[in-house]
Amino acid sequence: MNKSIFVKPSKKRLAFIAGLAASCLCCTAVAVTGIADLPQNANAMTTPNNIRTIGELYNGDGTFNSDNLQSLYKAITGNANATYSTVNTAAATAINSTTLNTKNENKDIILSFGGQKWTVTYVSKDTSGNIIATLWLADGGHTDITSYTSGWTSKLAMKYPSNMYSSSYIRAYLNDTPYATVNGAYPNLDYGTPSDISVTDETLVYITHESAQIDKWKAFTNGKITDYIVQPKDVSWQKSGLYAKSWSDTTYDNANAQLTHTGVSYHPDVDFSNRGDVNEGVVYDSWGNDYLWLPALEEVGFDDTHVGLWNTTLAQRQNDKGELLEESLSSKLSVFNHYWLRSAHYASYDNATRISATGDNQGYPFLTQVMTVRPALHLNLTKAEQNKDNDYTVIADAWTAAVQESLNNGGKQVTFKLPRNWIANSDLANTTAFGDGVGFSAGRITVPEGANIILDLNGHTIDRNLSAEKENGSVIFVSGGTLTIEDSSVKKTGKITG
Repeated sequence: MNKSIFVKPSKKRLAFIAGLAASCLCCTAVAVTGIADLPQNANAMTTPNNIRTIGELYNGDGTFNSDNLQSLYKAITGNANATYSTVNTAAATAINSTTLNTKNENKDIILSFGGQKWTVTYVSKDTSGNIIATLWLADGGHTDITSYTSGWTSKLAMKYPSNMYSSSYIRAYLNDTPYATVNGAYPNLDYGTPSDISVTDETLVYITHESAQIDKWKAFTNGKITDYIVQPKDVSWQKSGLYAKSWSDTTYDNANAQLTHTGVSYHPDVDFSNRGDVNEGVVYDSWGNDYLWLPALEEVGFDDTHVGLWNTTLAQRQNDKGELLEESLSSKLSVFNHYWLRSAHYASYDNATRISATGDNQGYPFLTQVMTVRPALHLNLTKAEQNKDNDYTVIADAWTAAVQESLNNGGKQVTFKLPRNWIANSDLANTTAFGDGVGFSAGRITVPEGANIILDLNGHTIDRNLSAEKENGSVIFVSGGTLTIEDSSVKKTGKITG
């Protein structure tokens, strides 16, 4: 006999319950599906058939989810039995995006870290021998936007050139660093009219320490999570290894996080190596100390002919579904879902480099134009491995034990209290899955006939981790058993989603 899902009336009503529906096919059972963020229009980097999804790596308490780390190791190596040791051997030679894509049946890797979705672009080692996975924000949309700086100048010899990344507003937007500005110039943070101020008097330019960082990025530059992020100054290929590519005779400024570069040739009119002021806290290579940074053209590339170090795929380069969203701002045209790179224009001070939303061309807009911000970071997999947990496996095993106990005792009511967030892992057969065996079916958490379970969310989240609807894509499937859902936490923050 099929039974319904009960929510105890004495508990605060849970906002995640979207409704009760009969299961498909021949079974007359009940499935719980969260109100989850399932996109109606899939973005370039969230289309199910071209990505491999990996759940949240960071537990938020200084530990890493061991199951999701294992899924990442499999994706990096293409080896179903991969371990950290396997990845360590593979990373002896850097692995680029196209190679990763090939190892995953022409799918790009998307993982969650710190609550944001990132695509894995490059796997290498830092100067201490730690394995690093270079992560690039998977899709910036067109809402996290700003101008590169607040005012601009074409004057060649200024202490703080307008398009020097270390003194830019956009760097401060990510990292809460000091930046160059001028009286009367204000950065653009919305779709409003830009403050297009041309500065010709260097004495008007000054460094301000006023905070420009938005809340979204504070978690990545403060607190314990920074223990697991490697700074560019400790990555040899980013410190001094980004040279002129085949499409240019000179390296674009802001490429390397080091003042002097053997074999690097800059345009003679645009050389930032002696710019800035150490006493004011900003010199050319200051950004090498950052946890978040914008990629350079030499890393990303911009089409199949102009290939960067990461050898990114078109899907990785696309932003906001690869569509163009244009708005007229004063006399200029801004395309908000184009996105900024840190690279300066190769021969001028009043432009920086952007990649189009379609991911297949680059350009040099004025610095005051409004565009999307898509930062990157280096995740230290060596430290993550040293601080992993086994909780997700433990959660699945504990759920199986609770269901089995109920079945073995004639439908005895058994309480299962969630110890932490439970996020489904990537799974070839079911896209994502919470586990297998007793208490699971087709990737779903299942209450079979004869079982009677109280599921106490305990303030945590259960997430199927799907990016689009699919058959058998529900979070919980009640197949003739009885399920009571409650949340014993004080703030009632438990939810079911995904």
